[in-house]
Amino acid sequence: MKRNCRRITAIMIAITVVLAVSALYMFAALEMHHDCCGDGCPVCAVISAGRRLAETVLAAVSALAITFFALSMFTVRNMRKDHFVNKTPVLLKTTLLN
Repeated sequence: MKRNCRRITAIMIAITVVLAVSALYMFAALEMHHDCCGDGCPVCAVISAGRRLAETVLAAVSALAITFFALSMFTVRNMRKDHFVNKTPVLLKTTLLN
């Protein structure tokens, strides 16, 4: 039950992040040619905040992908061939007789 709650929570957070980034991109696309009032323009501030959010999300996803890749390579590297060969019943019997 607890695992399902965590999974649902993770899915909801992912959906929220995707919707937030999508909404910011839509807003930026719709307001690209707005009448800018220069410094302190609220539309430009929202577009800038959206760009920073998208960069942060991209950095987090990239870090997660690199971490996952490194851990998978570390796990595969540690699975040596002799680790599995020593577990056969014939070899276990041979080592017991020696």
